[in-house]
Amino acid sequence: FQEALANYPGIEVVAETFTGWDPSTGAQQALDLITTQEIDGIWTSGIDYPVVEQFQAANVPFAAIVGADNNGFVKQLLEVEGLKGAAVTNPPAIGAVGMAIALDALTGKNPEKVTLLTPQVFDNTNIEGLKALYAPDQQPGWSTYVNIEPYTTYGGSADVSACKAPGE
Repeated sequence: FQEALANYPGIEVVAETFTGWDPSTGAQQALDLITTQEIDGIWTSGIDYPVVEQFQAANVPFAAIVGADNNGFVKQLLEVEGLKGAAVTNPPAIGAVGMAIALDALTGKNPEKVTLLTPQVFDNTNIEGLKALYAPDQQPGWSTYVNIEPYTTYGGSADVSACKAPGE
């Protein structure tokens, strides 16, 4: 983030917080910031939907918000009037990518030594993309982006949540 920020000297970071990925902590920190600072945008890493809720609670105009592919945030990008933002993929399914590469290595397929994945960005001008991500049967913190081709073969969020341990 800091490296990329260096390419844009006109952007001033007015605050950085650590939430511990706790939505309640993030919500309180967001409320404190949006009611005491002039903010044009917020970059979050997983505390996106609580940030939107705090703008609503404070009854202040939205700043642009970048967040993760959390189900609650994806829904807000689809439904909340006046919200401008983008969901950037950062899925737990990345672990499955590592497993797929490890299995390829163990079975002699000689995978590349370095694998770079490009995050996908879904802003609220991409309504069809957001609709495809949204999982109405999942809770707000659910990471909606589960298919990372060619490494994962899930049939969507329903497949992931239907997983059972051996013997279940």
